[in-house]
Amino acid sequence: MQKYFLLLTFISLLPHTLFAQDFEADFWTAQWLKYRKPKISNNGKVYQDYNNRNELDIKSKKYLSKKLNNYNFLNDPMMEDYLYQNLMEVFPTDLVLPGRYKDLNIQIIKSTELNVFSTHDGSIFITTGLLSLIENEDELEAILAHEVAHLVLDHNLKQYKTHKTTTTIGNIIDTAAMTAAAVNAEKKNYSLTNSYIATVVAGTLSNNATAAIQQVIGASYSRNDETAADKIAQEWLITQGKDKHALGRVLERAGKHYTRSGSKEWTGLLDSHPSLKKRLKKLEYISSEPNPDYRFQRMVVPSLQALATIEIHNRNFELASELLDKIIASQWPTEEAYLLKANISRHLQNTNKSNKDALALLNIENQDFINFKPEREQEKGLLFLRMEEYSKALAAFEACERYLVLRFKETQEYNKEQLIWTRQMIARCKTFTNKQTSN
Repeated sequence: MQKYFLLLTFISLLPHTLFAQDFEADFWTAQWLKYRKPKISNNGKVYQDYNNRNELDIKSKKYLSKKLNNYNFLNDPMMEDYLYQNLMEVFPTDLVLPGRYKDLNIQIIKSTELNVFSTHDGSIFITTGLLSLIENEDELEAILAHEVAHLVLDHNLKQYKTHKTTTTIGNIIDTAAMTAAAVNAEKKNYSLTNSYIATVVAGTLSNNATAAIQQVIGASYSRNDETAADKIAQEWLITQGKDKHALGRVLERAGKHYTRSGSKEWTGLLDSHPSLKKRLKKLEYISSEPNPDYRFQRMVVPSLQALATIEIHNRNFELASELLDKIIASQWPTEEAYLLKANISRHLQNTNKSNKDALALLNIENQDFINFKPEREQEKGLLFLRMEEYSKALAAFEACERYLVLRFKETQEYNKEQLIWTRQMIARCKTFTNKQTSN
């Protein structure tokens, strides 16, 4: 390892143009040599700043551990593997730098925030919110290349040394968790499942903690650092023969998203960055439509699903509906997408047509649609009740009861409140049907 460091030291002292002509280094090694030549001590050793690196590694690991304990990450092995494939496309070689990890890690945070950041230990964190804005693999890899640039250029270490703080990861996340619990307690739960509750609490927690944590782990970068990362990401796209406007397109879309949401402060991807207009100008961005990428849209369905769940809880029904439409339009629609789409329709409209359309969504049959049968029947029952079709409502609630009992026998999962409520609805429907019969 020391010999490798000495070789990098020797190469870094050479003019960069000479290096480009005589050495066949990979793209990222060239960027390191161009932007981040190591400091050289009198004995010729690469300056590694072990103490600060060690502190950063400890804080990064604590962040990862706390997030895991609070269920903030989206756990879908297929989607994670897909992101790793794209990450390896961006960073395919083992770039061994002084005091650094050679393997990169990627995690998906359940959050509506449009954000991506990296930690010194080689972890890249991307939110479901940002993934929902990305339309194809070129755009995804542009975002990943931007983060790899931060890692290669040691921006975390630079910012950590500049803005050291005594605040701990645990304090930030614990405070955010209490805030999330309070916020979610005030909101009526539109959920029908326990997984829904876990998702919305995790989403609120992520939004509350992210900005403060990024400061602690050195991931709140300066404008100059962001400009350098933008430039390198675009250079990577060009060298790979990919769409050089991919990064600019995501940034432009993020700006439109914040404008649409009425947010007074841009956070996450655009927080404390150079102004969007300046960033796009430096990228020489030309607005254009993205190339359709159906493989990408299929692979990110789990992320869209988690985000739609959070948006429904936040009453952002229009955004949630658009996300669910994306899922339904993909070749891998989910049972829950149809269920939530019907749920949104019931909360926003009450016409004969809208109720029938919602029932049509719930009646779509698929051999894989077996996990939410009680919830689907519950939605049907509520729709039939508002249409005053009491016998059909009764049949739906009785089916819901049977599925709940069956679920308990098969999985030992027992939702006492849901079962009690269902049986109450059965009793009420019987009263309605008896009155209709007597009349």
